[in-house]
Amino acid sequence: MKKIRTSLFLLLLVGLILITVGYFKGPAYSLTWNNNRLVPIEYVTETQKVAAFKNIAIDVKDAEVEIISGDVAGVTLTHNKEAKMVVTSTDNRLEVKGKEGVSNVQIGLTSSYPKVTITVPKNSKLDQLAITNRSGDVKVEQQDAKEITLDLKSGDVNFSDVNVAGDLKIQQKYGDLQLDQVNSKILAVLNNAGDTKITKSKFEKFEFEGDYGDINVKASKWNQSTIKNASGDISLTDNDMFGENIIINRYGDIKIKSPSTLAVKVITKYGDSYLNGNEINSNYHTQTKQTENSLSIESNSGDVAIDVRESR
Repeated sequence: MKKIRTSLFLLLLVGLILITVGYFKGPAYSLTWNNNRLVPIEYVTETQKVAAFKNIAIDVKDAEVEIISGDVAGVTLTHNKEAKMVVTSTDNRLEVKGKEGVSNVQIGLTSSYPKVTITVPKNSKLDQLAITNRSGDVKVEQQDAKEITLDLKSGDVNFSDVNVAGDLKIQQKYGDLQLDQVNSKILAVLNNAGDTKITKSKFEKFEFEGDYGDINVKASKWNQSTIKNASGDISLTDNDMFGENIIINRYGDIKIKSPSTLAVKVITKYGDSYLNGNEINSNYHTQTKQTENSLSIESNSGDVAIDVRESR
């Protein structure tokens, strides 16, 4: 018991010291654990003008990332004064890299956080945007690109008014995903844990694979979809659904409401199933030869409610 009390007292003492340091040092200071010791961080914000670019590659460890539209191309960095991120701009390619072996994970109080903001000139079209980040949110707005790829370990993703001629690939381990007015040929999402919300978007092909989290898609359109989720509710509302649509969910309710005419197939183990307000059995399929537009649902545990025009 004495050891436990001593440990709790030491933790409390360390917390008070860190708070005091953060208060007296000011909002631009914090501490990080590096090389087995606490190291103070002083953040600085710098803006750099860059040459014209068509490709963006960002590879950072712990930073927020923003890609925005503006009048002039530029990069604004908020980073550790002693371990600055590096910007290079050559051959129509803009790169931002974090310094290897330096952690920006903070201990204590601070209003600053490592951040990368890239301004893309209005009406410009990117060939490729690639972002790799260990920890930090990513925001992309008002962009046109041929291809976008995200590889994130932890952090939320927010896209708004983004057009991708080719593939939009998003891989997240932990974090929420929000897409609003996003168009792409293929949307491929791999999300281990986090909620997904998609509104007013359009895809040729929509692929989603997740472990834990709710999926909410509204007022969107696609020509083919595959949604696989281990645990979480799935809600697809007021979407134009064409081609083959497959939903596989182990645990969670499924709600589909669409003006589309679809052949319906539902297989469930535990939970009630309804089609246009009428209860259906656990192994239901539309008696029709039409298969051009279809909806197939497999649910292990959870209620299923479908409101569509069933093809006959």
